[in-house]
Amino acid sequence: MKNLLLLIILITISACSQSTNKENDFLKGQFSYFADAAIFIDCNTNTKYPVAKEGDYLNLEMEYLKTVENGGEKVLVELKGKIEERNKIEGEGKTNFLIVEKFLNILPNKNCD
Repeated sequence: MKNLLLLIILITISACSQSTNKENDFLKGQFSYFADAAIFIDCNTNTKYPVAKEGDYLNLEMEYLKTVENGGEKVLVELKGKIEERNKIEGEGKTNFLIVEKFLNILPNKNCD
């Protein structure tokens, strides 16, 4: 009985400590920037995230602005990053943000396919 209880505790701890997006995970998605707001749409999950302006974000923004003709256009990007819960920019509560750990590549005229 003790062994079964110990096994259940270990499985629970293991499940709770696993994250769906570990730091420095490779991410690919559509990035857009307009009116001081940056958005990332993950190609794998089609989930939309606001992008925190920290880490390697400025390199991503600079390359984006060099690539697009008009703000707000979606461009495929590759990066290493993590999803982290933060306070909402507007209003109360929390939401998930993309934290750019390392900007890798911008792929204009390409889609998630």
